[in-house]
Amino acid sequence: DLFGNRYKFKNDDDKLIIKLNKPLRLNDSLKLNFNYQGRFTGRVSNRIDENNSWLLGESNFYPQLNNQKLSDKATFDSKITVPDRFTVVSPGDLIKIDSSLNKRSFIYKSSEPEILHAICAAVYLTQEKIENNIKIKTYLFKEHTSKSDSLIKLFGKILNYYQDQFGKFPFSKFKIVETNRRG
Repeated sequence: DLFGNRYKFKNDDDKLIIKLNKPLRLNDSLKLNFNYQGRFTGRVSNRIDENNSWLLGESNFYPQLNNQKLSDKATFDSKITVPDRFTVVSPGDLIKIDSSLNKRSFIYKSSEPEILHAICAAVYLTQEKIENNIKIKTYLFKEHTSKSDSLIKLFGKILNYYQDQFGKFPFSKFKIVETNRRG
């Protein structure tokens, strides 16, 4: 953790189980540092390769408490390092990009607790517009950038409909991120 404490852990099938030195109480926080490297194992929800990579929430790469994925909320700081041709997209705010030795590190920070965490990385072309006071940004592969305007307008309408039904969208931005996901 942040203070250098070490925790016992075990890898149980597709889970990393961490035994805390003492239980967390309500409103306690704990900062854990993970270094994650991986390879594509055939699951549709994750992929790491030389062209594009993604780790989606349902791939279970992000820490959860007691398998309560949709009730676990946490803030996070993420540093994702990729080849310099890639752009990384993640929830939260992009704080900075560090470049060195043909690599770039994208530093994201969430100030609001998030339910699911996802990371996507590829060669993206981006476009950004404001629709209904929400900044909508597309991250698309080069061959699909002509669809950006229509996607932004469509999602602007969708967000507007949901705001009419359920109240104000709780975020100031919305990201549309393309992956090469199949299955």
